[in-house]
Amino acid sequence: MLTQTLWQKKPKRMRITVDGETAPGIGAKDIALSIIAKIGTNGGQGYAIEFAGRAIRALSMEGRLTLCNLAIEAGARTGMVAPDETTFAYVKGKPFAPKGADFDRAVQVWQQLPSDPMRLSTLRFHLMRPRSRRW
Repeated sequence: MLTQTLWQKKPKRMRITVDGETAPGIGAKDIALSIIAKIGTNGGQGYAIEFAGRAIRALSMEGRLTLCNLAIEAGARTGMVAPDETTFAYVKGKPFAPKGADFDRAVQVWQQLPSDPMRLSTLRFHLMRPRSRRW
């Protein structure tokens, strides 16, 4: 029987926490490349990666989407950033977003989506701002 479905195993879960502040001009691609440099191009193989931390929360919605798309470059099945106020503001008013009270109820559900850190394989990164050099 043809079902036009693709069977997959449930991926393992990994949280990558990126703390610290990014220097001016540093974006999602730079963060992704830094992570890949540490874990390798197959470090996320078989995982769904949740990106978390102060540096991730500081990204624009477009930056977050870029980071999640680049998770595959680390071998991951998928990438996600837990929804927060930045996400809700981005979604609100979009053509297929819930409206009015339905949107408020949806936000309450979405706020429950961040994962349980005790049930994940966790990696922690700290971004360091380069010190200014005096010549």
